[in-house]
Amino acid sequence: MIRIAAFAAVFAVTSVNAEQNGLWSLYVYEHAVNACGFQLTEDQEDDLDSAQERARTQMNLSRKEAAELYRGARKVVVVSREETCSQQGLLTGSIQRKPD
Repeated sequence: MIRIAAFAAVFAVTSVNAEQNGLWSLYVYEHAVNACGFQLTEDQEDDLDSAQERARTQMNLSRKEAAELYRGARKVVVVSREETCSQQGLLTGSIQRKPD
């Protein structure tokens, strides 16, 4: 069941836009990038942080509630790492592999 939810969540992650994807997808995206051995540019990290904060306030979540959501997104990505890392959306744009 968790794998199905994770797979569905990964499909929802196609851009870093709080208004379209919501906080959950932004968190899944962040964890997926890290789990799959990619890194964001500094500008992309700043944009992601800003989008997450906007989404958190739009959803009227406390920092504690957002932290719980963040941990849940991490669990989903860990469980579905293989499926997550094979998604084409994660492999596009200016996301680059982490140096070895």
